[in-house]
Amino acid sequence: MGFTPNDNSTAREGGLARPAGLRFALMYTAAVALGGGPAFLGVALGRQPIMYDDQALSGPDVQLFGVVMLLMGSLPAGVLAWGLWRERSWTRAGLLIWWIGLSAVVAALGRWLPPMVGVVGVLGLLLYAPAFWWYLFRKRTVAEYYASVERAV
Repeated sequence: MGFTPNDNSTAREGGLARPAGLRFALMYTAAVALGGGPAFLGVALGRQPIMYDDQALSGPDVQLFGVVMLLMGSLPAGVLAWGLWRERSWTRAGLLIWWIGLSAVVAALGRWLPPMVGVVGVLGLLLYAPAFWWYLFRKRTVAEYYASVERAV
């Protein structure tokens, strides 16, 4: 059971289609893993500077940022993308934990990043995390989908 662009995959052939938000989450996490992973690895290894105000930033602090974003962003995104693709029940909690953790890191690092980035992290915690919790745990179609995934195990 592979993913194709017109995939309306069922919960382990149980008859329920993957909800649209989870299809989007699959594409988003895969893009973060495949796009951000190599970039953040380059920053962490000191091989790729970060451009800020037309200046190339490098050094131990920037490398630490690359390591944090690789460990908090791209690697978990890859694991979540695989779990969503393979219809694993743990992805529901994983998506919520990943979003809260990533938002908290961005909010905490906000004073060193461009001004609006910290605000985005705070908004991620205050607005998006509750919305994701509702979608993943309370929305009827998503709850039914995950129930069928758990039954199929």
